[in-house]
Amino acid sequence: MKRKTLLGGITAALAGIGLYRFIAQQKETDMAEKWTAADIPDLTGKVAIVTGANSGLGFETSKELARKGATTIMACRNMDKARAALAEIQAEIPNAPIELMQLDLADLASVRQFSADFQAKYNRLDLLINN
Repeated sequence: MKRKTLLGGITAALAGIGLYRFIAQQKETDMAEKWTAADIPDLTGKVAIVTGANSGLGFETSKELARKGATTIMACRNMDKARAALAEIQAEIPNAPIELMQLDLADLASVRQFSADFQAKYNRLDLLINN
């Protein structure tokens, strides 16, 4: 009986080690297959708006969309911070098709003005990133 229990314990331990190795290999495979900005296709001719584009995810999204050729509108509340962010992107990507437009989502007059200005300049919107 003791031998059966010992063998069962050893078998379980070996199965656990095998399972651990399998999971570790899956994690490595999953990590290798993760999506990155390099996977973004060419976006030439597309028009994108990114809200909150002067920092964080909005900034990085704007930069990568512009890098891939999308005409990217950085919709920002604070234009001083937005101009600094735009300058940083243009320093890295000199011919980036990117511009600033003021938008304060907490102010409906600002939203209406942004909408009117956008429609006056563009006849379509392909990507809206609500950051």
